[in-house]
Amino acid sequence: MKTIRLIALLLGLLSGISGASAQDDSAAAAQRLLAAARQATGGAAWDRVHLLHQTLKLSAGGLDGTIESWAEPARGRYAARFTLGPDRGAEGWDVAGAWTADWAGRVHRFEPAEQGGDVAIWASHAYLFPERSGLSAHALGSRRDESGNAVEVIRLAAPGRGPVELWLDAGTALPRRLVLKGSPDLVVTLADYRDVQGVKLPGTMRASTGVLRYDHVTSLDKAEIDPAVVGNPFEAPAPAPPDYHFAPGETRSTSLMVPTGDAFLIDVTINGKGPYRFALDTGASNAIDTDLAAELGLPVSGALSATGAGELPVEIGLTRAAQVEIGDVALTDQLFRVLPLSRIVAGDRPAYRGLLGYEFFDRFVVRLDQDRHEVVLAEPQGWSFHGSGVVPVHFQFHGRMPAVDGQIDLVPGRFTLDTGQANSLTLYRPFMLRTGIQRKYVPKLSATVGEGIGGPIRAEVARGQKLLLGDTAVSGPVIFLSQQKSGAFSDPDLAGNVGGGVFLRFNTTFDYARRQIWFERIPTYGNGDGLKLMTVKRSFNGFLVLSVLPGGPMDEAGLKRNDVIETIEYKNATILDDLAMQKIFRKPAGTKVHMTVRSEGALKELIVVLSEIV
Repeated sequence: MKTIRLIALLLGLLSGISGASAQDDSAAAAQRLLAAARQATGGAAWDRVHLLHQTLKLSAGGLDGTIESWAEPARGRYAARFTLGPDRGAEGWDVAGAWTADWAGRVHRFEPAEQGGDVAIWASHAYLFPERSGLSAHALGSRRDESGNAVEVIRLAAPGRGPVELWLDAGTALPRRLVLKGSPDLVVTLADYRDVQGVKLPGTMRASTGVLRYDHVTSLDKAEIDPAVVGNPFEAPAPAPPDYHFAPGETRSTSLMVPTGDAFLIDVTINGKGPYRFALDTGASNAIDTDLAAELGLPVSGALSATGAGELPVEIGLTRAAQVEIGDVALTDQLFRVLPLSRIVAGDRPAYRGLLGYEFFDRFVVRLDQDRHEVVLAEPQGWSFHGSGVVPVHFQFHGRMPAVDGQIDLVPGRFTLDTGQANSLTLYRPFMLRTGIQRKYVPKLSATVGEGIGGPIRAEVARGQKLLLGDTAVSGPVIFLSQQKSGAFSDPDLAGNVGGGVFLRFNTTFDYARRQIWFERIPTYGNGDGLKLMTVKRSFNGFLVLSVLPGGPMDEAGLKRNDVIETIEYKNATILDDLAMQKIFRKPAGTKVHMTVRSEGALKELIVVLSEIV
């Protein structure tokens, strides 16, 4: 959930005014509109604004909270601190660049490519002074909103950042809407302007991605211009003490890891109960299944929106766990997103009950050791890599996911690294449309290739020649050519997403503090990666079939969606774990696998002949 970024965008929304001749140069017209904006929203009063302090009330998803913000329009600096139900955090931009502080008080600074300077421009009101901020502006002409009101639209962009549209009321000369282009668009509506010492500020701001119940609404409680202040309000706070500890005298911990082909699982104890299996997911935040939260008696607050690989939003709540134990490491007062994982991806007998995501990887050096089936956690301070012949791959954060520069079959791109996604490589639709890379491949099939947060994942399937992640080469990856038009798998800023099919071929060490990853080939690297023959959910009777690869061995044998697999190789499917399934279905081409299947109420026997699909 990107609550803090959303809050920052809600704070600095003042701009321009009406009609310019269609014959005018768009840049010159935009400058005239922005100059008129200064007059319409305060004129000379803006010259007296050196520091703007606001307190606001925040409401989102049934939760209430507050925001305190500081802005310096002349230099483009800002800072904001918020609370929302059990969540809290801060974000800012000072002379050293962008920073954030999360709910635990962990402070993060960002590299230049990660910083999001566009947020500082909007939140600090610096776009009213484009000559000071390096902001480009172009008038897009007149339009009418959905209510028929005339507006003027300006396109604004910071160097290297995505465009934002400002919709300006042609009659009142006040900004009414800010549209951040994306998938989906984020639309911020401004209303109820108030006069604060000669400057007009929006009293109400509503941010929406199109679903009313998930809107974020802020209302201005108090605003001050050039108040007395102690210290530097734009400076990042001092980091809080660690909220975890290792066993006495230790700086590392080792736990059993269970790779299932779909996820890497680890045992977690919560508030002294468990252990429960959680999936390690660099593409997610820490999350807990709705049913498990209820079993543990954890209080759940709010109904917020999140997105995943699927195209639909998913409703999440928030909760805190007093004590979380992983191996010999104990963490205190941990925030979790709460969502129905068992109903989304797992079924009646879920393979895992939660996710360990960004917050987990951010605290430790994390090694996924495929050779030993271990997860090794180490204290980042004083840690160093002890392998040989391996060059680290530098990454930057794309949101909260590690992203690396690389190539797929000689076409350069930026790829996120996602241990929670099963396949090797998913190429995103915008990247394919931009580069035409899909013409390199002859897809073997088109199918629902998985079930993720937000619904089914559809793609065409092919095999590539070589994937490069930094200087790390991955041979013959199976590629999903995504057909998703929305959701995380349609991000226009990325080439694609690297998943578990790649990580299964390496021992991988993640060092978030230094933004480095080490890939060490394991002895079975040369076996390559295969393709999931079917997507299933566990049920009390066996495996419920969600989809079958068209033209694949399951399809040829007659298996269909909504069938229930009751036995595999004469063993009750309800007692087969993921490793046993892998051993059965990763046998050589030509192997025959016996299954008993209940289809449309009738029991039948199928013989599946395994084959190479791509």
